[in-house]
Amino acid sequence: MCVDAPARAIAPATSGAFSIDLKENRRGVPCITEINAGRFFIGMTAFSHVGKHNMPAIFVRLACGEPVDLREEYDAVEGYYLVRDLDNPPGVFQEDELFNEVRVL
Repeated sequence: MCVDAPARAIAPATSGAFSIDLKENRRGVPCITEINAGRFFIGMTAFSHVGKHNMPAIFVRLACGEPVDLREEYDAVEGYYLVRDLDNPPGVFQEDELFNEVRVL
């Protein structure tokens, strides 16, 4: 499935930055719970810690009229996952350390 297929199913001409939250149902089928467009969602700010670019900082510099030296670079880091929960602060973890503290009861 195309990454932007859920947003395009709702609004076929959609473009720009958006995030789609999914949750599996009891059968393991991913279901859309939320679509956010045009803002800095938690993943973007959290991944600023491991990526080349800090997008919120770049937008603040642009809003203040400061120069930004940003080339057309694809800024994706592999092997990192954003983990968030209602009872814990969100964190970005490298895949090798993702399950270090997981205990099976």
